[in-house]
Amino acid sequence: MKIAKEEGIDVQSLVDAAAVQEPHIPVSIFAATQLTCFEAAILYLSDHEKYTYTTIANLTSRDPRTIWETASRARKKRSDPLPVDESGRSIPLAVLRNRKRSPLQAVVLYLFTTQHLSFARIAKILHRDPRNIWAVYQKAKTR
Repeated sequence: MKIAKEEGIDVQSLVDAAAVQEPHIPVSIFAATQLTCFEAAILYLSDHEKYTYTTIANLTSRDPRTIWETASRARKKRSDPLPVDESGRSIPLAVLRNRKRSPLQAVVLYLFTTQHLSFARIAKILHRDPRNIWAVYQKAKTR
């Protein structure tokens, strides 16, 4: 404490920053092929992490009604729980916050640029065709 005061470091702001850790989403949930990336993320956050729709809306920069509608549509498509592998790769929720790109584009762009995965590997993780992943990446680069 004494060193922090001498250096002019606000200890409380450090504690607050550590407490507000950005949520991460396991990449394994996107393997649910009948759901879109956004639907899978919403189901994971609401069912597994127990976030309210309002909290999810704030975290993803969307309207709570949109979150409710997306979750409702996803539950109609899939009644069983999502395949959650906490030990595998995960992406920060902030990746989905950028509304200039679709959620799939954001996930592919993050995995390719940050995690340095090949299109074939991303396709295998997301259970999509590699050509589709390449096309999604090309579209994401232009936005």
